[in-house]
Amino acid sequence: MTQDNLPRLLDKYREGTISDAELAELNRLTHRDEVLASANRRAGTILFRRYAGRTGLAVAALLLLGAGVWALRPHHDDSPLVAEAQLPAAAPLAAPQPAAPPAAAPLASQPPATAPKTSRKAARQAQPKHAPAVVTKQLQLIDDQPVESVVTCNNKCEADSVISDIWKFLSA
Repeated sequence: MTQDNLPRLLDKYREGTISDAELAELNRLTHRDEVLASANRRAGTILFRRYAGRTGLAVAALLLLGAGVWALRPHHDDSPLVAEAQLPAAAPLAAPQPAAPPAAAPLASQPPATAPKTSRKAARQAQPKHAPAVVTKQLQLIDDQPVESVVTCNNKCEADSVISDIWKFLSA
């Protein structure tokens, strides 16, 4: 009777004339609750996998973004910046050498016999740079006062004060 009852209940369901008792019997015969529970479990598994994959990609993207921001941020040290001048070691000065008299030069009225033609640039490069023959100044270092000059700055410096400190440092 179950096999005959199922098509009749399905026809009533299609027509919309089924009663509540007949609907309960139709659900029992078709195992509707078990089928819906199984379908819901499979759909839940599919949705979980989909959202887990998207969540994993989002977390990885946020980690990469955070690492990039951390790597590009300015690094501030708590210690102040210090510029220090180091003077070269004082070498002993040699005794002044008297200038040697120039060698007998040909008279200016006599033109050179053969003067090769050279460009101005080659002539400038060929002429040696002349250093002064006699050093007239002698440097004396004072041991009582330190010669070291220091410019100190921290994060709260203003641009004008930094520039003036650097100017003092360079002009000392």
